[in-house]
Amino acid sequence: MLIEGFQAAHQAILELAAEEPELCGMGTTCSAAILQNGRLHIGHVGDSRIYLIRGGRAEALTEDHSLVARMVRDGLLTPEEAEHSEQRNVLTAALGVDTESVAADFPLQPLELVPGDIVLLCTDGLHGLVSPVEMAQATENQSLTQACRELVGWAKVRGGPDNITVQLLGIRKVER
Repeated sequence: MLIEGFQAAHQAILELAAEEPELCGMGTTCSAAILQNGRLHIGHVGDSRIYLIRGGRAEALTEDHSLVARMVRDGLLTPEEAEHSEQRNVLTAALGVDTESVAADFPLQPLELVPGDIVLLCTDGLHGLVSPVEMAQATENQSLTQACRELVGWAKVRGGPDNITVQLLGIRKVER
């Protein structure tokens, strides 16, 4: 379902750009998740991210499709240099960009979730300004709604030059 959804969105963007030339070259990132029988299936393209918060720690489940992420993987930049690079928003893959099929990641093995897990989906407007440590801290001792507000608030106070989108999914019990 995720692969079909990403492909349909990709095609819709390409078709709209073909109909309206001023939209040529537009694209978007996408991170999506399906929770089924206690297992998390994800799809991802671009530099939006999905994190798993478990045991008070946030871990990225996705890798950015960006020039600086590739440079870090290739050893050309350190993670610290990448954070401040002027090229950090240059994407290497996105929905609606030039090709017939979308170059997205769809891990074959779903992630087994446990009660207490929190799944965080966000745009670079959030993860570029709020650390994984802060993401995990925001979800402790308050509702997920309040945590979302706090995370967005932190990103805004820190400059928020990009759109800031965040969604939290809390796992209360797991039925398999």
